[in-house]
Amino acid sequence: MTIRAKIERFKPKQNFTGEMAPNDLRSPLSRRPDHGFVANISIGEPAVYQLVLVNTGSNIFWIQCCPCKKCGDQNQIPHYDVDKSSTYSKVSCDSWTCREFDGQCNEWLECIYISAYIDCTWSRGIVSEDTLHFITSDNEVESVPNVAFGCGTYNYGDEFGYEYSGILGLEPSEASGMTQIGYQFSYCIGHIKDINDSYSHLIMVTRRG
Repeated sequence: MTIRAKIERFKPKQNFTGEMAPNDLRSPLSRRPDHGFVANISIGEPAVYQLVLVNTGSNIFWIQCCPCKKCGDQNQIPHYDVDKSSTYSKVSCDSWTCREFDGQCNEWLECIYISAYIDCTWSRGIVSEDTLHFITSDNEVESVPNVAFGCGTYNYGDEFGYEYSGILGLEPSEASGMTQIGYQFSYCIGHIKDINDSYSHLIMVTRRG
């Protein structure tokens, strides 16, 4: 399956009609029964699609990683295996990026992050970097290299893995995936009470061009 096919598996049936620059990036948003939204992204080389819960109250982007010590069972979402991605790398624990994640060095000099949420779910793992893939506004695939994210190897939460494989924090910070990718982002929500509505998008205005 091509990168485009992986990303567009959850592509809305309707087209976004707002004014967008050709190189702006977008990700379709799918509504969950609890009124939350998941975004479809692809990561790594070769690309593996992931569904991540959009969270406006946190800033860290993380996904479950293999090999994993404690992860939710991903029956419907492909596993992201760091050993199979040629573009994966770990972030140095004495780097600026590690500090932005409030990371701590372990005995192997890996940068360890912890992200906890008000519903008592949490994720712990290694701050890493890899390439993200998106569809642009003019329907081209654009790859964004060296995006820092949390590679979660200890994750606690009933829905991790089954409904989504991580969390995309949108709260502004240098650790935010949206800040790394673009300088502005927005999301357009369709009929919020209709779970079958397919209009919603996450839009990222890129720094390039």
